[in-house]
Amino acid sequence: MIFVHREEDLPVLAATELVWPVIYLQSAELRTGGQFRADKAVERVRELRAALGDRPASILVGPGGVPGPAEVR
Repeated sequence: MIFVHREEDLPVLAATELVWPVIYLQSAELRTGGQFRADKAVERVRELRAALGDRPASILVGPGGVPGPAEVR
């Protein structure tokens, strides 16, 4: 599993030799108890896709950070 906390972590992700990495994505404000931000999550997933290229990956969006189906959509 790779924890992606900041944009600076993306080169590490791009360089990894893992075939199908599992990525934990920080999607809330960068503080304990920070509120989920759908716009930030979408932005971060786009950055991840660019760093991964064509490689498949599983992406976990911060546990407890998504309060319901509306936020997932």
